[in-house]
Amino acid sequence: MQEYPEQVDCVWLAVDSLGHVAAFITAGVGPIPERVLKNEMPISEIESKLLELPVVTQADLVAKIPSPESFIALAERGLFVFDWQNAHRGRSEVKPGYDLVAVPVRPIKITEIPTNLANIAVNGDLKKHIFAQDNLLDVGSTLPCLCSSEGF
Repeated sequence: MQEYPEQVDCVWLAVDSLGHVAAFITAGVGPIPERVLKNEMPISEIESKLLELPVVTQADLVAKIPSPESFIALAERGLFVFDWQNAHRGRSEVKPGYDLVAVPVRPIKITEIPTNLANIAVNGDLKKHIFAQDNLLDVGSTLPCLCSSEGF
């Protein structure tokens, strides 16, 4: 199993009950499901592999983000995009999960992405959820996760 990537802003993937795929951006401290860290592909390479996928749709930003370009770029590939916004909040404003920040107009299904990425998404199994309906996703309450030693 890969170690938790302390202070490395990286991306992991999950699939929901509709077969849609989401990218979760950790901000270097957000929880990552243990099963995702057991994949052969280093977690630090996932985002670059996603950005190699073709742009397939328009995307909408659903949260105020200072520099939204990378979030939009992932959503244009058909992914729902969640971000660990707690890294940018004061302690009194911390929320229990990843915030939805960008959505694709036409979400892709897990069957539409390469097998190596699909395997990662399957390991981030969030099939009790529907990404389009979840503005905040507490993955730590759904899956065993590793977190940063920062304690968020």
